[in-house]
Amino acid sequence: MKSLFALVLTLAGINFGFSQGQINFNNGSSVFIPARLCTTCGIPGFVDGAGLTGTNYLAQLYLSSDYSNVLVEGPSIFRVSSTTQPGTWSGGIRNFISAYQPGQTLSLVVRVWDGGFGGLTTFNNSFLHGQSQPFDFLIPAVGSPPSQLAMINFQGITITPLTPPIQCIPEPSALILSCLGFIAFYATRLERRKNIRGSISIISQSRP
Repeated sequence: MKSLFALVLTLAGINFGFSQGQINFNNGSSVFIPARLCTTCGIPGFVDGAGLTGTNYLAQLYLSSDYSNVLVEGPSIFRVSSTTQPGTWSGGIRNFISAYQPGQTLSLVVRVWDGGFGGLTTFNNSFLHGQSQPFDFLIPAVGSPPSQLAMINFQGITITPLTPPIQCIPEPSALILSCLGFIAFYATRLERRKNIRGSISIISQSRP
């Protein structure tokens, strides 16, 4: 019995010694700062300056220095178009990876992008994406009140189209090669037709 009690205390000590820091990764509750489209985008099907909606859009938290991931959990999705809080994602309490512990101050950024089908599109390849300005966050001690978990220094995000725009046609080199191939093919066919006609003419002239 004493051995079991000692084991429980040991495990509890390990758990407290390696407790994870947390953050309320949410822009729709304690911090209501919607992610909005740029006011001069002019993208067909989108309203300039509107709050972003759609579960294909993702939000995630990164270090501002190298954009490495800091959370255990994956990206959060934005809300459906019928939401009363457009521009907000379905976030909540998230856990920092073990490299970041309570008491540390991190410089963070929020990145938002269109994850596409199955969320497979990356931030850099997404047609619509945006990134917040860096903001500091002090990881609070375990058991701190909810107010200390909020991203109070977060200042919002503006979503813009990918620059340069996505290539919708082949690159010039590929296009030129394709055209040259087509010209060569067409010239060969013309030459073959010319030879066939010449042969037919010679045969016709040789007949009595």
